[in-house]
Amino acid sequence: MTQFFDARDHGIVDHDRTQRAPAMRGGSPAPGGKSALWRAGAAAAVSLVAAISLWLAYRTMVGTPLGQHIDDAVLRRASRTPASATAQLTDALGRVSLASLVLAVIAITAVAAMRRRVDLAVAALVLVAGANMTTQALKRGLDRPDLGWGTLNSFPSGHVTVVASVAVAALMVSPLWLRGLLVLPAVAAVGLTAVATVVAGWHRPSDVVGAVLVAVVWWGLATSALTLSAARVRPSSGRPVAR
Repeated sequence: MTQFFDARDHGIVDHDRTQRAPAMRGGSPAPGGKSALWRAGAAAAVSLVAAISLWLAYRTMVGTPLGQHIDDAVLRRASRTPASATAQLTDALGRVSLASLVLAVIAITAVAAMRRRVDLAVAALVLVAGANMTTQALKRGLDRPDLGWGTLNSFPSGHVTVVASVAVAALMVSPLWLRGLLVLPAVAAVGLTAVATVVAGWHRPSDVVGAVLVAVVWWGLATSALTLSAARVRPSSGRPVAR
């Protein structure tokens, strides 16, 4: 997930060779363009699989007695945490707010601007906004059937969606050499937020899974769009557009 198919980061673009390449008939993509289409298709496939998994998670964990029972059992067991630790987790979760989300988006946009990559900035903003809007829409629009374990729907988790979408967007706009250093902190942030929401009793385990899947859906869409944008060709000459 940390590669994001950025040709300039890999140093594989030979602009002189690109300019010398003869035009292809009918404006069809160059060989590199075909490779980009495969990568874009792979990212779109990941997004589709995540969307299907999101639907299955809701249907099985929220819509069935067994799923609700497992959710409730894990939640009750995880909540047997000392009050002092729970208070610390609740305080930490309270810092995940709209203000913190705005600050994170500003920082992400600033990194993309320093790299002079408007396309990355736009993709990251769409990813964060799309993921969080999707989660809020699902949380308000989905029903939780009365199967004996409560009817208040909390699927997916808004807190985990915020952290997961920001983490992925930060990796997206970062240069390749920095992404390897950021992967572990990003994964740790998402994991700790997920555990904290369950231990504090704010969310069920399925809510956490759903939130991560929402972020993956939007990562796949953003990555696919970025890949196609980087590999687009001029209809008249068939040559890659200079970036």
